[in-house]
Amino acid sequence: MKKWIVVLFILSIVLLTSCNHNISETSTSANKTEQTESTSALQTTETTQNSAIQETTTTETTSAKAEIPEMPKGYQIPAELQDKIVKTGNLTFIELPSRILFSHYLNDGKWIGDYYDIEGGQYLSYYSKADGEVYINCFDPLCEHSDCSAVTGISDNTFFIDNRFYEIYPFGQIVSYYFDGTDKRVDLDLGFVYQKGKPMPWGSGTFAYDQYIFIEQMMENEEKHSMRYDTKTKTIEDLTEKNGNFIEVLFAYNGELYGWSADGRFIKTDLEVSYVEETEYVYEGALYNLIYDNYFIGVARGENTNEGYSSYTGILTYDMKSGKKTLISNEILGKEVSAVVYADENYYYFLADDPIYLGKSRSDNDMYNNYGGKIYRVNRDGTNCICIYDNIGMTFNSMIIYEDTVIVSASEIGVHGGVAQTWADGVYIGTIKDDGTIDKLEWVEVIA
Repeated sequence: MKKWIVVLFILSIVLLTSCNHNISETSTSANKTEQTESTSALQTTETTQNSAIQETTTTETTSAKAEIPEMPKGYQIPAELQDKIVKTGNLTFIELPSRILFSHYLNDGKWIGDYYDIEGGQYLSYYSKADGEVYINCFDPLCEHSDCSAVTGISDNTFFIDNRFYEIYPFGQIVSYYFDGTDKRVDLDLGFVYQKGKPMPWGSGTFAYDQYIFIEQMMENEEKHSMRYDTKTKTIEDLTEKNGNFIEVLFAYNGELYGWSADGRFIKTDLEVSYVEETEYVYEGALYNLIYDNYFIGVARGENTNEGYSSYTGILTYDMKSGKKTLISNEILGKEVSAVVYADENYYYFLADDPIYLGKSRSDNDMYNNYGGKIYRVNRDGTNCICIYDNIGMTFNSMIIYEDTVIVSASEIGVHGGVAQTWADGVYIGTIKDDGTIDKLEWVEVIA
């Protein structure tokens, strides 16, 4: 009888182990499904070389340490971050597999006399890839959007990590919420107290890479420290106190941080800020405002004079992997490039310096539409530069393209009531036609 009891006990242990294994697999599968709503991977591109493009190659001086940097203990570069530049600042659009997130007003306001009034602030909204409509990023049908996560728009201090938004509040708080606007919570509260005449304790330099957010903190002695917040463990660490180094991070690449030291040198370091190594200032001679895969894309600046750079000279691409800089000059474009607003595997989209006088502003200053209301597109090999949109009544900031839909951050600009002014600052949507030009851009109507 005792033998049968022993056999039954062993069988029950085996069955329980099998059930736990199945439960674990189910949980893992569900977790993977939840994580599908993550930032879309950047596509790898190759710059086409031909006679239309001028090239310069930067001498490689990086050591083996730079190629395979030392990481925090137990850290490995995620596959999606390998050979990819990660850069924050001027964050306008976040593209997810099912939607494109951006900040926008619920309505386009109204004129009150000579003034244009937009009721309420900006809300986190999204373009649905499923039906082409725009919705406020809140999934509570009863919510009046007075205190939900959608009330706060995307800013330079907003980060998207592992399906959650993280916002850095100026007095030591880090608040997070799920991508659909639910589960808003305070993850960290250091309880900073503002002192009149003193700088904000949380500095302006914030940056996110993988699971970490790097924050600049001004100490009581007004010395800057590099703080690292771990979104997984919800802990913050003073890396300057630990290692004696400070970095104001500009971008990350292959597990290393690049930015400014406290004494103004351009440096790189690991995620622990455990060493400081001077490196080439890749921004020198250029104003990079866009990244694509392992490329910085922006405009080249002209001769460096005592008064600053004299002019912009074309579209400049910097390849972090090879150190190669590629220039499509203004002479080739036939336009004076001012900013690159979007890039894909085939084209650069840019704005040109083409000021058009509008009239006198309220402060009696001359007001211009600096870009002439035009958006241009050029092949990545520098050929076939065309104007794809022309509307003197609009000025542009940035854009994103999904299939044949273009979403543009822009403003309406012109004369109203005899005064030259800007109004209806927000997001507009249009369609890209077969010839590459954009159909009429229309103000986005949000379904709240």
